[in-house]
Amino acid sequence: MQFLQSGKLDYFMFGGGGRKVDFADKSPGSKANVQFYARNYGFTIYDVNIAARTMSVTYHVFGQNGAKVDTKVFQRTY
Repeated sequence: MQFLQSGKLDYFMFGGGGRKVDFADKSPGSKANVQFYARNYGFTIYDVNIAARTMSVTYHVFGQNGAKVDTKVFQRTY
């Protein structure tokens, strides 16, 4: 995993040979879905608003050839 900050956003880079993408635990105000991408790669952007107690999470998923496969976005409420 790699981490960097730019423009007040945190960027986390995940690699691996197929990982479950868990769209949050079930809790008030949060949607819960599970996706599995076999042999795909990508990165995640977390946009956290501490004052509003929310977090927007965007998953960008790419195939082994570098082509974009999917983008998933969800909102977490704490």
